[in-house]
Amino acid sequence: MEPTKSISLTTNELASALALCGYETMASQIINSMNLLENEEEFTRFVQQVEFSFKVNGLWDEKRSSMLVKGLEDLIQLLVHSTKKIRCIKDNNVLLIHLADKNYVLLQKIVNRTHSFTLLPNEKEFSELLIKHFNLNRIANKQKSVQTIILSSEIFDNLHQIDEFSLDTMMNENKLDSQIKRFLKDFKNNNQEFDNISFLEMDYIKDYIN
Repeated sequence: MEPTKSISLTTNELASALALCGYETMASQIINSMNLLENEEEFTRFVQQVEFSFKVNGLWDEKRSSMLVKGLEDLIQLLVHSTKKIRCIKDNNVLLIHLADKNYVLLQKIVNRTHSFTLLPNEKEFSELLIKHFNLNRIANKQKSVQTIILSSEIFDNLHQIDEFSLDTMMNENKLDSQIKRFLKDFKNNNQEFDNISFLEMDYIKDYIN
């Protein structure tokens, strides 16, 4: 797979590509989790539709053992064997940054069950990518430093249950630190939800995360 060249796959196509590359268990986990197939007739239709889609999009090569073009098979191998990754969740959109090797990272964007993959040099600056993914205000972040805030599990859970009136009362409390007020304001403006960034180290084959 060439750097910066993107490949987009539906969830069905990703499951099929994994199976064709020999990772049937991972493919089955995806299919079962989505309740895609309930009988043999649906399975036959699923196979026919995915094969047709691969052919239309130039991803099918009957001369190769996997039946997939080399670029797609290489992508699947990178995805499966990368053990270090960053997962960023914003609403229903997911961004995964897989450390492919010391030279490249594999970006995986998941939107509406479509997975877009792009291979990029490892030295690339990813701050712009994260700013765009989380819809951050770049100017505000450059002008003001942000203090790290540590929350206990109890406070973290309670914040999601607090009513809007109580939240406003806390924000208007004079004795409350300005950074905490800013945090509460941003939390309220984000519909009282936290955007999630996770640093993961896992064996994709043994510890597949759906």
